[in-house]
Amino acid sequence: MVDNTVMGLSLSLVLVALTLWVWRINRSAALVAICHNAIWVAALVLVATNLIRYDEASLSAWAVLATALVLFNVGAGLSGLITFRPRRAPLADVGLLEAESLALMGRRTFYALFALYMGAFVAYLVVQWLRVGDVAMLLNPSALRDIDGVSNLESTPVFIRVIFYLGPILFAVLAFREGMRRPLPVVLRVVGALAIFATMIALLQRTNVFLSVLIWLALLVTRHFGTKAAGRTLDPSEPISSVAVKKTRVISPTKAVAIAVVGVLLLFGTFQVVAVTLGKNGTQALSTGNVSPALESSGLTSFFTYFTGGVPAFLQLVDSNDLNRPPVATGNRPVSGEYNPTLWGTATLGPILRFVPGVEQWTPIEPFIDMGIAINVYTWNGPVYRDFRVAGVAVVMLLAGALISALHANRYRSARFYWLQAALLSGVFLSTFASVTQWGNIMIAFYLAVFVFTSKWRPRWLRSVSGQSDRTTTGGTAS
Repeated sequence: MVDNTVMGLSLSLVLVALTLWVWRINRSAALVAICHNAIWVAALVLVATNLIRYDEASLSAWAVLATALVLFNVGAGLSGLITFRPRRAPLADVGLLEAESLALMGRRTFYALFALYMGAFVAYLVVQWLRVGDVAMLLNPSALRDIDGVSNLESTPVFIRVIFYLGPILFAVLAFREGMRRPLPVVLRVVGALAIFATMIALLQRTNVFLSVLIWLALLVTRHFGTKAAGRTLDPSEPISSVAVKKTRVISPTKAVAIAVVGVLLLFGTFQVVAVTLGKNGTQALSTGNVSPALESSGLTSFFTYFTGGVPAFLQLVDSNDLNRPPVATGNRPVSGEYNPTLWGTATLGPILRFVPGVEQWTPIEPFIDMGIAINVYTWNGPVYRDFRVAGVAVVMLLAGALISALHANRYRSARFYWLQAALLSGVFLSTFASVTQWGNIMIAFYLAVFVFTSKWRPRWLRSVSGQSDRTTTGGTAS
């Protein structure tokens, strides 16, 4: 076993070096590498502080984690080798056309999807009222969360739950001004975004709340801090990578800081509100005696656990033995680390395989593992490791780094590219604690279907400037 402080700080330095390497060899992928490495460095440094005394892991377990982190960066660095079909028409001044071309949907499409989402929310309330038989129970989130071992969402029909995936996209369309053709007035956008946000809190969906804010921030970051074409006409056969670019700052530092502060407050505030509502105050961690007095007195034990706990949990998962026996809970420290059979796809593809008759299921709510405290999140590498061990982790992380970076570099090809890269980038921010590779396959498939439905394949800026001006003058296109 090796010391968490030594390994956490050492791996953080490696990630800093990898960030500089990606920046040097493939500038178009730098933002993806920065976001990924920053979130992991933060988690690793916090683990190294020993504010929670997590169990130590073997050098081989740390090597598996290092493999995942390094290969994500390698994929990002080499993503320039991935090419898309070249543009078939001259490129006009992107700076003039971005605002219109990034719109995901028009007003009528938004109204229809918003009505569908709110209808699903009303249906959810009816289901819960019929379930508990008492209107007062609807105001008791802790009771709704677990009635005879069934949660509020598990008791809701699947076709209703799927519609809830619209929440983050609808929130982002309102919060990101360029997300809608002929944007609604600011007051309506703010009221609508807060209404959607409130429904997600009422659903006790912290993951969807996080995605809402993170997708919005990803849209802003990739819009305002990227590069733009220098406003010249290109030969249709000219490779995209050869486009002359210039850095253009289109947002003031003050506004950027204000947006970041709002985003952090929304994320942290929502997390704390839902945690307190559900009674998830880090009580189990505090009962172990492994939480330092400084962290205990800060009131941030629950947040610290969720942000960092996936890292040592994944390490303990790698160190655990391959025994085919279900987990057994003992007291307030459930022990399931020894339960680690190779699952061959049922963990990663669980949300999809649940609809395939006769296939053995792996619950997306993972068993707990004891690594100083009890936790059941294993970073986004956890499900892949359960399925295919270190080889699977290596391949998936290499492909993830390459795909997200390639989509990011080509984000201005169409609204669909732009929104898909933002949705994937938002998942990167959840990579230290949420099993996004597990539920993400169905979520991304759903979002891609929405993007295809709400946007056209042919990029808008492939048309003439005059055509763009005509559409803008007439108030935009109908969806």
